[in-house]
Amino acid sequence: MKAYLYVLHFDTKLHHAQHYIGATTMPLSRLITHAHGRGAAIVKAQMRAGATWRLGGLFGCRGDMYSAEKKMKATKNGRLHCSLCEQADRGHAKPPEGCWTIDLSLFEWPQDSTTLRGMIDPETSPQLRLATVREQPWVFQALREMMQVNRYALGWIPCGGDGGLIEYAQIGNLLLAQRREQFIGSYDLWGYTAIATKEAEWVKVQQCVIADGARFRGMGRAMIEKVRTMHPKRPVVARVKQELDANDFWRQIGFELRGSETHITSGQPANFWWREPLCS
Repeated sequence: MKAYLYVLHFDTKLHHAQHYIGATTMPLSRLITHAHGRGAAIVKAQMRAGATWRLGGLFGCRGDMYSAEKKMKATKNGRLHCSLCEQADRGHAKPPEGCWTIDLSLFEWPQDSTTLRGMIDPETSPQLRLATVREQPWVFQALREMMQVNRYALGWIPCGGDGGLIEYAQIGNLLLAQRREQFIGSYDLWGYTAIATKEAEWVKVQQCVIADGARFRGMGRAMIEKVRTMHPKRPVVARVKQELDANDFWRQIGFELRGSETHITSGQPANFWWREPLCS
């Protein structure tokens, strides 16, 4: 699965910021998402203010796109990677380390927020259902690809990797978010959530993964709420490496940080997130 870094150039600065840097596997879908006012807070603020933006740079990524994104943001110099800025060499954006520049003139799709806002916005309501072992082969292939792309952001893989997902499907603990109409990305799958129910006192979320083109649409929240309705009398918990940005997700959807602990097998520190049951 191809990975990309991109730079948005704001036509009007917002608090001295003129660029946003992001990572995606589906550039067009991500740009449409931003143009419709969803996604990164700074881009949403720009859109609410009636400002516009253009795609200033697109780069292919050889390694982990999220690590490359963090390194690129750490430079705090979006101009260096923006082909629309005078500082860029001869109008070509400088690629970050481990990436290569993609010629924007090769793409026929729009690259400005005004035009992109007029494009069809993918449906945001997923069909949530439990996976079975009799799924079509493409379903588990899509799950493996999502796991591979997000492997550095997921933390600990349940039951030894992608084979564990099949085991979770066998016991009814693998929830799928499936798009009703195929529009973005490969296949017809928006995301999945794997849960563990063997501990009587709670339901533990092992993984909650959203396909890149479906992010910022509330899919993760919808799947977690579905898990809560499936087990209304049990709290839902998650253990997340302290270093991961995923901690923000759990806080934003109403989970409470109940402390930290050391992961048994890796020895790494992890936050323990908790959400009360729907009913006692």
